[in-house]
Amino acid sequence: MNAGLLAATKGHALSYTMMAAGLSVIGIWTSFSKTWPVWIGGQVLFALAITQWFAILHECGHKTFSGIRYLDIALGHLAGIFCLMPFETWRVVHHGHHLWTGWRDRDPTTRGIVPRPIGRYERMIFNSCWKWWIPVFSVAYRLTIFWNLSQLRRWYPRRQVSFAINILTLSVIYLVAGPWVLKHAGLALLLHLTVMDPILLSQHSHIPQKFAGNAVVRPMKTAEQDVFTRSVLFPPWISKWIFLGFDLHGLHHVYPQIPGYRLHRFNQMVGTTTSLGVWIKSAKRVPAHVLIFQNRDQSGIEI
Repeated sequence: MNAGLLAATKGHALSYTMMAAGLSVIGIWTSFSKTWPVWIGGQVLFALAITQWFAILHECGHKTFSGIRYLDIALGHLAGIFCLMPFETWRVVHHGHHLWTGWRDRDPTTRGIVPRPIGRYERMIFNSCWKWWIPVFSVAYRLTIFWNLSQLRRWYPRRQVSFAINILTLSVIYLVAGPWVLKHAGLALLLHLTVMDPILLSQHSHIPQKFAGNAVVRPMKTAEQDVFTRSVLFPPWISKWIFLGFDLHGLHHVYPQIPGYRLHRFNQMVGTTTSLGVWIKSAKRVPAHVLIFQNRDQSGIEI
């Protein structure tokens, strides 16, 4: 395939940024409406915008959004404000995720969910939230990994100053804007987090992975990572325009250097692949503590 057809472009970056910004403006403007149908419609549009900002953040973290390093960094920080994610911690931790995919106790995004005894009340909370679509996992994903400065200092001591500056800056912004956000964008944020819960859990949960322990191990090559991923496919227009190919997760791990919005050019998927509806229907039948802390070899459940 022609390399030019797979490269990042400023035109695509501009189009997606303008769409996210436009949806954000409409959502914010309608949040002041006293007409309930208009207000709710605006909240849905703003939720779509926040979700698109998350996809932009993801691409910028890989430096595959515009093809211009400093522009991707600037847009990544802007996107992080909307989706409650410190961009500096995101791009470093997410790089570690791609480096150590397949090694559950080395991947910084899965170290906290290695198999362990789960207390009765902890299990009850996990399972109830999963059953009733309460987005505790999206919130925990952000707070316990990307906002956890004490943990980040241990993992990446040389980055602690830039991490602290980014987290402090966002904290000030949210403290100042917090009351307004809760009043005018609270539903939109809740909708975004609720949508992201099953999507984030779909990508690697309940798939057998390796454990390094104290052994010296090498990172998996990108071509080897497809067996540790799951692609849960959205309707084409949502995949292309809102998620920027974020659902093509197997392809993304095999070709992380290619922009997500270019992955639709591939004619075949890699790794485990299913549709969003089928996966949610199957996964919701599985208790959260089994879905997250076990894999299909242990549970005997194919998802």
